[in-house]
Amino acid sequence: MRLTTPLMALLLTVCAPATSAPPKRFESLTAAPPVLIHDAGGLSLAPYLANEPAEPDPQANPPRPTTRGPMLELSTYPVASRHGAPGRLLQNPTRGQIKGGPGQPFFIVGDDALSHEWLRINANQLRKLGAYGILTSVQSADRLRTLVDTLQIPMAPISADSLFEALGFAVWPVLVGADGTISQ
Repeated sequence: MRLTTPLMALLLTVCAPATSAPPKRFESLTAAPPVLIHDAGGLSLAPYLANEPAEPDPQANPPRPTTRGPMLELSTYPVASRHGAPGRLLQNPTRGQIKGGPGQPFFIVGDDALSHEWLRINANQLRKLGAYGILTSVQSADRLRTLVDTLQIPMAPISADSLFEALGFAVWPVLVGADGTISQ
């Protein structure tokens, strides 16, 4: 089999040792910085990719929670969890069954008197932690909007049945820390 010149050049480029310099015609591709095509926002992955944990920027303003968006419009109300209920942890704090923890603190609450009291007491600490909420029992989007607007903490209406199973308990209100510690 006879190799043509362009095919030979391609094979040499692909099979060349890693220490060799790129062919001259490709230098302009490797010297240019990457171009950002789309940034959808969200949380930075830098702390998870860096060797050392990144310190939060004290000057940064955290995003304001919103009650507008697809979660409200796509949710079917009422939202209810069949396997959980308001209650107390038998051991407080306790270790969750998810090894290593979720990496981002979150809390699970309902639209009930016990959850309202817990949120009233813990709202400032939840904001400081940057915790997100799962509202696992709520009758309507209006009730969710009222809670989010009053507390200024982001929450999403989600049935937590599979989450309760994964974490190994079935009561709320609870905080699941970034390391997996579960507390009330």
